[in-house]
Amino acid sequence: MVIPVDAPHPENALLWMNYILRPQVQAEITNKVMFTSPNLAARQFIHADVLANTIAFPPDEYLATKAQFYEARRNDTRRIMTRYFTKLKSGL
Repeated sequence: MVIPVDAPHPENALLWMNYILRPQVQAEITNKVMFTSPNLAARQFIHADVLANTIAFPPDEYLATKAQFYEARRNDTRRIMTRYFTKLKSGL
């Protein structure tokens, strides 16, 4: 979530963010849409059947053995990748 620099009421945006990040609210959203929440405090309020959904909440063993995580790339690496991608797309 972000607040644009020119937002007319940034204090309202902060109030909304504080509300939406409450564990109970995050749990309600997760229970409704069946999409995981990064808010660990919300887990105690999430329905057991939702927590049992391995698509939304993959088991630790799966995360440790099969999931792939990508490291954030440094700016110089991203620049090189962008140059090569641009060359590829433009046919140069």
